[in-house]
Amino acid sequence: MKIEFNKSQNNSLGLFLGFTGYIIFVVLDSLIKKKLVDQYPIFEIMFFICLFSFIPVTLTLTFLHSWKTLLNTKIHFQLLRGMLGFISGALLVNSFKFH
Repeated sequence: MKIEFNKSQNNSLGLFLGFTGYIIFVVLDSLIKKKLVDQYPIFEIMFFICLFSFIPVTLTLTFLHSWKTLLNTKIHFQLLRGMLGFISGALLVNSFKFH
């Protein structure tokens, strides 16, 4: 089953998904700042954030039948992006210790 949307639905859906993602990001950052930073190492927090992010990605790819989007011919850029994302996330979480 392939889901198709017209242009007006795409705009509304995109706005809704973007707003929902922003709210989830803010809630997650608040929880990390208030509860986790003082009790757990930064890399452990980052590991579990990355681990649990696979759940919605896997569900989305399964629901939309779009596993071919994961094919990548430029692996060095993908690895660089992953490393920089991990470093920036670790720096962000680590900064909460000093707020």
